[in-house]
Amino acid sequence: MNSLLRGWMQRLAPTVETSMTQRGTGAGCSFSELVRLHSCAAALWETPPPGQSAPVGGELKSLFRGHGLEYTETRTYQAGDDIRSMDWRVMARTSIPHIKIFQEEKERAVYLIVDHGPSMHFGTRQCFKSVQASRLGALLAWAAMESGEKVAGMVIKPLKNHETRPLSGQRGVVPLLKNMVVDPETDLIDSTCQDRCFPAGLQQVLQWVRKGSLIFLVSDFYHYDQHMEKILYELQRHRNVALLLVFDPLENHSLPQGRYRISDGRAMLQLNDADTLTRNRHCKAFQQRRQAIEEFSRQHRLRMACISTQQDALQALQGALQQWAQQDTREIRHALR
Repeated sequence: MNSLLRGWMQRLAPTVETSMTQRGTGAGCSFSELVRLHSCAAALWETPPPGQSAPVGGELKSLFRGHGLEYTETRTYQAGDDIRSMDWRVMARTSIPHIKIFQEEKERAVYLIVDHGPSMHFGTRQCFKSVQASRLGALLAWAAMESGEKVAGMVIKPLKNHETRPLSGQRGVVPLLKNMVVDPETDLIDSTCQDRCFPAGLQQVLQWVRKGSLIFLVSDFYHYDQHMEKILYELQRHRNVALLLVFDPLENHSLPQGRYRISDGRAMLQLNDADTLTRNRHCKAFQQRRQAIEEFSRQHRLRMACISTQQDALQALQGALQQWAQQDTREIRHALR
């Protein structure tokens, strides 16, 4: 039950004395900045001591559900067997206790799916949502590499989805980081091409990612609807999925009355938001979208966290992982009652 997440939680550092220094202009992030996050990722999961070999690939099995193992056979129950592996159907037919035997899977890749769609190139505090998403993706990629996992991913952009295949070590991380780079000039030009690129990208992920894989989806889920729910449902049926909803603080609060300048990097628009309904519309839409995603995650036992662009990416991830670990502890206690 959630063995992969618990395996990572065992490597979770108890405290972090210094937070990650946010670098860059806020509208973009460079490849060198994402590479430097390698040292910060050690605060998420402990790396092997000097001179000690790295963990064996596939040590972390399943993140949220199941055993992270492949079923092989059923045999009669023996004293000391885990009752959670009982095969109740066989027992009902034969009246003899049986348990399921699972074979340990040797390798499982960690996939980072990062949204760089038009709605992600927005920010009023600290950085754009796309920049925060890249930082979160980079930290997770480095931490997965240090845990001995193969790393793969996809950066979803309006013009093209940039995917990388599962590879171990820096061979899996470096190409992914290059795709995560945010260039304000080129990305803003791309943002006018296709508005609903993330749902289309998820459909491609559904066909591309192998069953049993661990997937982190980093996005603002701006176009979350029933169609996306269907894709997420199919995605999580045979895979372990975690959702990281990135948002700007302005989305979560009503606008004060006043004049506002909005720019896409080329043109400037000035708004006079004197009407209360207009100023509250974006906040209401975000809160409804957030509640819908949280409810879907609860129903299907997905892990989900909301991270603001104003938060330190490292500390935000630590908070999410600790929260997920506490949820796992409660679930285990409930199962043992």
